[in-house]
Amino acid sequence: MREFERIAEQPPYDESVKKRLISLLKQENELVDALDEAGKAGSLGEGFGEYISDLIEVVYRIARRGDIDAVNALIGSPLASGGRIGELLNKSYWREWLAYELNVPAQRPIRYSQVPAHLGLIYSLHSAEMEPALRERIERRLLDGLHSDDVGTRLNSIVAVKEAKLKSALPLLQKRAEALEIESAAGRRVGELKFVLESIRTLESLP
Repeated sequence: MREFERIAEQPPYDESVKKRLISLLKQENELVDALDEAGKAGSLGEGFGEYISDLIEVVYRIARRGDIDAVNALIGSPLASGGRIGELLNKSYWREWLAYELNVPAQRPIRYSQVPAHLGLIYSLHSAEMEPALRERIERRLLDGLHSDDVGTRLNSIVAVKEAKLKSALPLLQKRAEALEIESAAGRRVGELKFVLESIRTLESLP
């Protein structure tokens, strides 16, 4: 953190400083992933959150100039899908982002549970540019996510199939809605039922 504060206040950066800033972000990404895998992703504190946001912003400015190493560091960062970073990745580097998301290990619960949301977004924007095999791989991942035991993965998959306009998800969603209606009558999983019904309505309205 202190090294970042020292070198980041001296723009414009020469190549060695750019490489070091990108390296710092990759190191912090690895730390976040390791803590996520250990179930301790929230242990870094507010100070770290401010630092990583500032570091990501600096690397974003480098990536915007076409530095692919900076782009890859952003893809692996906790804020990859948000704001201007998400816009940059979706517009110019969606294939690189997609390749990363499809290979996130299931052992990383928080990162893994976010994958369906990212896949649904990328699919909704770029499915026409994808090869049939790639589309099928994403569709299968999203449909499989509807059965996940992980709540975050399941909820993100429910929203993602709506985002991706996957009508093939309708039978699974309708079956899920039937099961959830029984549970919601007892006051359980009311929120999930709402997500399912919204996705069903959207998909049924499609031509």
